[in-house]
Amino acid sequence: TQSGRFTLDNALGGDEITAEAIEAKLIPLRDACGGLRRIELDERGIDDARHGRRVAAESVTHGTVEDAPADQTFALFGRDGEPVALARRDGDVLRVVRGFVAPLSSTD
Repeated sequence: TQSGRFTLDNALGGDEITAEAIEAKLIPLRDACGGLRRIELDERGIDDARHGRRVAAESVTHGTVEDAPADQTFALFGRDGEPVALARRDGDVLRVVRGFVAPLSSTD
C-alpha cells in the first residue's frame, strides 16, 4: 500500500508513536512534494496561490500544464525553491487545492 512515493515502510505503527518518533519521520515539505509535477511561479502567481486564488498561465515561469489531465495535482514553487501550494488544472488556470504558509524570514 502506498500514497504517491510513500509506502508503509515510511509509516509508524500504533505502538511506535511518540513525539520523538514523529519528529524523526518528518520530512521537509520540499521533499514531500518531490514526486509531483513541478510548476514554478512568478511573484504574482505566488501571491495568488498563497491566497487561494486561481493562478493564471501567465504566472507560470517554468513547467507546463496545458497537456496535463485535470485530475493531476501539481506542486507550485517559488523561484527560491520553496513550495507554495498544490493545485490542479482548471481550464487555462491553476486552481489551488492546498496552500502552504510562507516560511518566516530571518527578520520575522
